[in-house]
Amino acid sequence: MSKNRKTLKKFTKLEWLDDILRHGLFLADLKCLNDPYEYKSIKNANRYKVCSLSSSRYSMYMMSHYADGGKGCVVEIERPDAAMEVKYMKASDIRNLTASVSPEAALTMKGTTWSVENEWRLIYDRNDGFGYIDVNGKVFKEVSIKRITFGSEVTTEEILKYLDDIKAKKIEIKKLKLSDTKFQYLIDQDFKI
Repeated sequence: MSKNRKTLKKFTKLEWLDDILRHGLFLADLKCLNDPYEYKSIKNANRYKVCSLSSSRYSMYMMSHYADGGKGCVVEIERPDAAMEVKYMKASDIRNLTASVSPEAALTMKGTTWSVENEWRLIYDRNDGFGYIDVNGKVFKEVSIKRITFGSEVTTEEILKYLDDIKAKKIEIKKLKLSDTKFQYLIDQDFKI
């Protein structure tokens, strides 16, 4: 991975797409992170919120875990300047380092088990919320959406619910299909809407 990466992806369920199109990416409380060790060493953890992104293409792992098993979508965005690349390391190294680094730096360290996610993060500190917006108590980051790729199990009827908003923002639309020969997703070249 590289700081030169121009786009990142948010693998998500369809139920969140409306909020993403209206407000941007949602940042969750640290207690919502899937690795319970991530925020244990962070003092005042309730000050911070995180949005996890990925540099992965259309990974089976990411689609099944975060995009509702192909019933969700991948929102591809222009990489925000604030996005921080996650560094994967041995658990013992993380324990030794997290006590001596800033909370932001600690939130970009994960165990090697998670490296398949190729994660980048947006990290919000409520004491310095510049560039983030609050909508009814939820924190969002406005982003430039380049493409929305719907999962292989999303129906045309479901896509049509979002079509006006997507077209108004001039966002490219794609759809995935399962490969006939390999264990992977491919862009469905026959998809038309």
